[in-house]
Amino acid sequence: MKGIFVALTGLAGCAWAVDPPACTGQRGCDSARAALVKAETSIEEAVRHEALWTTAQSALLEARTAFARADYDAATRAAASADELAQMGIAQTRYAPFPAPKP
Repeated sequence: MKGIFVALTGLAGCAWAVDPPACTGQRGCDSARAALVKAETSIEEAVRHEALWTTAQSALLEARTAFARADYDAATRAAASADELAQMGIAQTRYAPFPAPKP
């Protein structure tokens, strides 16, 4: 049941996701924007795999908030963390549940 809640919460979060605004020559904005777009894509993929971790979702929210306040270094770090956590969640689906079923 908890997994369903996390997946639905992730879908709701992705539903309001929009591309970050374009950069206007501000230092670090382009790399932060690229990291944020990559994290958004990874989160969407994790949702499709039903593998979204709440920590990944929280990191994405932090990245969006930092980007909105023009703290591009923090946005880049948080987006990279969200991307990594989403990828780890997806990778976790490739492992058999513990304990492994007996043959």
